[in-house]
Amino acid sequence: MPPHRSKHPSHAPKHPPRPPSPRVAEHVDRQRLDALLARWVPDAHDRAFVARCLADEGPAHHRGSTFALLTLLDRVLQKIPEGAPAPPDAGSVRVPLRLPPHVAEGLDPGDDHYPVAMPTRAIRAASDSPREADAMIDCLTDGPPHHALANALLVVMLDEALRRLGGDA
Repeated sequence: MPPHRSKHPSHAPKHPPRPPSPRVAEHVDRQRLDALLARWVPDAHDRAFVARCLADEGPAHHRGSTFALLTLLDRVLQKIPEGAPAPPDAGSVRVPLRLPPHVAEGLDPGDDHYPVAMPTRAIRAASDSPREADAMIDCLTDGPPHHALANALLVVMLDEALRRLGGDA
């Protein structure tokens, strides 16, 4: 009896990964990214650091995808009227830098986070419990620089869109 041959893609013979297309990260427009971030990261020095993490860190497809998603959310926000002024801060978390202990030891206490605060209002409103919300927040702010910052900025923009659409999260 011949051996069973699955047609499922995960069972296919492994081939070396193909290199990413040069187009993947080439479309990240630094000036456009800087302009998009200006509202959320007003300090030019901090903004340059965040932009560098988003555009230069992590796999090329992540950098390109993040730029695409931030650009799309920015377009959504441009189409939604500002409405009422933003309510007082309903809670946010700073995004921690994940550094090896020997590097973290030399930092000033205020330098152990990225210059981005992620609002928690929408996450808490969408969660079934405080514990679930805390887990979501931990997942969104953890990881390498690109991931943590991209996640936090996407939540910043989604929170703003939800606020504009419904007055709250």
